[in-house]
Amino acid sequence: QVKRLTDSREALREFTNLNGEFDLVITDYTMPGIDGTELSKKILEKKPDQCIILISGLGDLIAAEEVRSIGIKRVLSKPIEFEVLMETVRHVLAENS
Repeated sequence: QVKRLTDSREALREFTNLNGEFDLVITDYTMPGIDGTELSKKILEKKPDQCIILISGLGDLIAAEEVRSIGIKRVLSKPIEFEVLMETVRHVLAENS
C-alpha cells in the first residue's frame, strides 16, 4: 500500500496513527508545514529504524553528512530519473531487511 501526502504535518499524523507501519518514507526537503529533515527527525523519534529517502532540489545546500547523522538513509537531488529512484528504493529496503 502506498500513501501519498503533500503536507508534512499530515504525513506525521498518518505515520503516528498507523503506528509507523511503513517500510519506507520518501519525503521532499521542501514541504508545507515542516521541512523534510524535521519530518524525518520526528518520524525517527517514533521509529528509529525507519527507512527514509530525502529528495531535494537544493543540491549541495543540504549536507549529506548532516542528513545521514539524522538517520536518513539516502539523499537524492532533483531531477531524478525513475530508474535511479527505483534502484535507490531497492537498495535502502535491502539494507534494512
